[in-house]
Amino acid sequence: MLDPLYAKLPARFPPLYEQLVLTYRWADVDLASYRLLGNPMGPNLSGLLDKMLKDKFLSACLLRNGYIPFGKGPDIDYDPVCFDLKSRKKNREFSIVKLDHEEILCNERIRVVAELAPTFEQFVRTTIEAADRT
Repeated sequence: MLDPLYAKLPARFPPLYEQLVLTYRWADVDLASYRLLGNPMGPNLSGLLDKMLKDKFLSACLLRNGYIPFGKGPDIDYDPVCFDLKSRKKNREFSIVKLDHEEILCNERIRVVAELAPTFEQFVRTTIEAADRT
């Protein structure tokens, strides 16, 4: 099920995100500090890929520079939240970064706004902890 998706991306997902997309389907969801792109219902994961590549110019620049988008900033924030493929760790883990969308769209340059977590697993833990505090 992942092979057609991976054929269009420069790397595989971290194991926990891979498990998430294979196990659950969801609409775009705002998790306060970021929005997770939806993994819509369907016979395969083409809906997720469509969400990741929706903005053709932005996604092409991201993928070409070693970033896989899987989210955006909170509310109306258009900054992509991505796996940073240049930060590859063992077990297909990557740092999670937020990038400046205007710098990409206006100047075709990547500018990291923030590193949100060293791995996707830590990103999930931080999200859960923040939800528990509210």
